[in-house]
Amino acid sequence: MGPGVLRHQNAPDTGFYQVLLMPREAPRDTDGDGLDDVFELERPESLNPLDPADAGRPAPGAGGKTWLELYTELRAPLTTVADMSPFQNEDGVAVTREAVFRLTRPLAPDALLTVSNVHATFGGRRILGRVEISADRQAVTYFPTENLPASARVRVTFDPGDARDDLGRRLDLAGSGVSWQRGPRGLLTR
Repeated sequence: MGPGVLRHQNAPDTGFYQVLLMPREAPRDTDGDGLDDVFELERPESLNPLDPADAGRPAPGAGGKTWLELYTELRAPLTTVADMSPFQNEDGVAVTREAVFRLTRPLAPDALLTVSNVHATFGGRRILGRVEISADRQAVTYFPTENLPASARVRVTFDPGDARDDLGRRLDLAGSGVSWQRGPRGLLTR
């Protein structure tokens, strides 16, 4: 099979195919294997949009994952912050209240976050606290452990560093569609 040539294994010796012009942004899945035709056509050495069995074959260099598993991971949106509690600029929040960052996907099993990654500041300095990751690895919580005046305005910052999600990808805390590079996610509360 060469570039521009598709072969259907069970096709009769003669026949006709209708060729449709499809936008790349809305590709079809002609063989119904879960891989879109554009993804398959971009990898002619391994995939064929007319072969439904190729999705179950191992993808080279993917650590034993099938093409369908790899495709699903590549198409999944990057992990971002789904919501925060308290929310940005929320008033009337106790200065001893924890800050929770809920993520759209779980963190990797080996991801470790410390007060270097999640911390609170007041009066130009970091305050004492601790960080915990939930059992489902989809929530990161910062617990302040230092007493502050009731009127304190506290800023909590979440800087993931090199932490990865369960698919091995860097986090996109800004929700920009680009893996985290700079600019940690923060929230300001009173």
